[in-house]
Amino acid sequence: MKRGSTAFSCLYALALPMLMACLAAAQTNIANSSPRYTLSVSPPAQTVTAGSSVTYTVTVSSENGFTGTVDLSVNGVGLSSSISPSSIGGGSGSSVLQVATSSSTYAGTYGLTITATSGSLSRSASITLKVIPQHDNGTVDNWLGYTWDFQNGEPAGGGTLIAYKRNMFVDSNGYLHVNVRKKGNTFTDAEMYTRNLFNFGTFQWVLQGTNYYKMDPPLVLGLFTYGPNAGVGVDGENEIDIEFSNWDGTGVPNQVADFTVYPSTGNGTDDQIDHEVDFYVRTPETDTTTARFVWSSTSVEFYLMAGTVPVNQPVTDVFHHWTYDGTNTVHGVTTTDPLKWIPQDPCPVDINLWNFIGLPTHTWDIVVQEFDYLPAQ
Repeated sequence: MKRGSTAFSCLYALALPMLMACLAAAQTNIANSSPRYTLSVSPPAQTVTAGSSVTYTVTVSSENGFTGTVDLSVNGVGLSSSISPSSIGGGSGSSVLQVATSSSTYAGTYGLTITATSGSLSRSASITLKVIPQHDNGTVDNWLGYTWDFQNGEPAGGGTLIAYKRNMFVDSNGYLHVNVRKKGNTFTDAEMYTRNLFNFGTFQWVLQGTNYYKMDPPLVLGLFTYGPNAGVGVDGENEIDIEFSNWDGTGVPNQVADFTVYPSTGNGTDDQIDHEVDFYVRTPETDTTTARFVWSSTSVEFYLMAGTVPVNQPVTDVFHHWTYDGTNTVHGVTTTDPLKWIPQDPCPVDINLWNFIGLPTHTWDIVVQEFDYLPAQ
């Protein structure tokens, strides 16, 4: 009896996986033969000058005899868009997606998602639109449609090096190069900031390559808002930073980045310090890094993301995130007061590359592909 039971058990154990595999294959074949449709959009990416419009072709294709009606919709914050017709009958056909910009549309790369729905069947496709400003002359002074001023001859963000205007230039791709290099026998660094003032919204920079993860320990790459450049508060106030640096080895071991929030106007005293998180991250295996913070009156959310993420799209491929809610400890008393500890006034945007204490060992070229800003909705 035991032998028979054992033999039966063995046969059952062998047969069950085969039976399950056959059932799964049958279900897959049924699903693959069911009426359905595909969705495609052409071209997948375009570039437009602010104030102009572009069109994309949205195509629905029938498979396995699908003849249903497909409803189309588009989602993309910061852009005006429409699809005509918005429904496609008979299982296949094409519509025209028109995306319009105005002269005040902020420069940057935007993402749009097209969704096709028919009953329980849903498909989606993503496209991008790069908006360039009107009359962009390709110089740093008008990079991305903003007017930038330079720190020229004055220390950039601190340290001992002198900023030099020629250490920042825009190449033929429209990418900003931020350099540390020698002028004569002396190293010089770089800094520039906007005359435009920006308030609550999404701020992000797309960085090319990975050399900013491996800079000389004294060097600091800063991507931030900074009120004092426009007379909004004083140093130690109205500043939100994303920085890459090892701080000359004085930070956490192998530190390559930090997020920092300084208090609002009138609250930057010695006892009321900035709020900072320092961290080490492994260099991502992507050609770009997207550095983003979302600033509101009550919080600042920071993200580092692998690859390029359009400014109006949700975060993805996040490898570091921190949220600051306005909590501070002064004289041993902890309180949460966002209006005091989070900047509230519009500020310029600043980009710099400077030295903290020591000197660099050679020249550096950091490439910023884009700065993007999307106002709070």
